[in-house]
Amino acid sequence: KSNWHYYGQFRNNASLILIGALSSAVLAIAFNFLLKVMEKAKLRTIFSGFALVALLLGLSYSPALLVQKEKENLVIAGKIGPE
Repeated sequence: KSNWHYYGQFRNNASLILIGALSSAVLAIAFNFLLKVMEKAKLRTIFSGFALVALLLGLSYSPALLVQKEKENLVIAGKIGPE
């Protein structure tokens, strides 16, 4: 189940249930199409596709790893003057 479907049931909202159901159906159709393409593809093509996706995913995380910010002091609570 998707979160939209869950929130729709929780809040008794038919629109959210419909959004969740449609998004789940589109996702299922997309995965079905992907599996159908993978059945017909050569093994080398499948491995190179997965390698490309893994490389792109790794590159998407690289900016967060490269930037080193200084640690800032976090003040949780403060008090000015005596009580």
